[in-house]
Amino acid sequence: DGTNWYLQQFMDIDADMSTVGGGGGGGISSIVTKTTTYTATTSDDVILCNGTFTLTLYAASGNSGEVLYLKNISTGTITIDADGSETIDGALAKYLAGVQYESLTIVCDGSNWHIL
Repeated sequence: DGTNWYLQQFMDIDADMSTVGGGGGGGISSIVTKTTTYTATTSDDVILCNGTFTLTLYAASGNSGEVLYLKNISTGTITIDADGSETIDGALAKYLAGVQYESLTIVCDGSNWHIL
């Protein structure tokens, strides 16, 4: 985020460093920090959450393959709310429940979200 380092994932890198593998796509281009109720956008890649609030996901429809990395950087409780009747691993909401540095990576299948 410009100040601190956060572990995303391990990746395979070609010997000449020209090709990075292990993720689907061009990598992370957006890291934002939120402190109050927020609705994620398709431009978000990593959302660092600082406080106690609800983070609403954007609609899964038309967004198959999108990945969001969510991380609680405080001790607040973050409610992650799926859009409308969509689900996250079968539930309408999931929580980053007051544990600093807890994280959640989710992927969209075009209908719902799934925890990786």
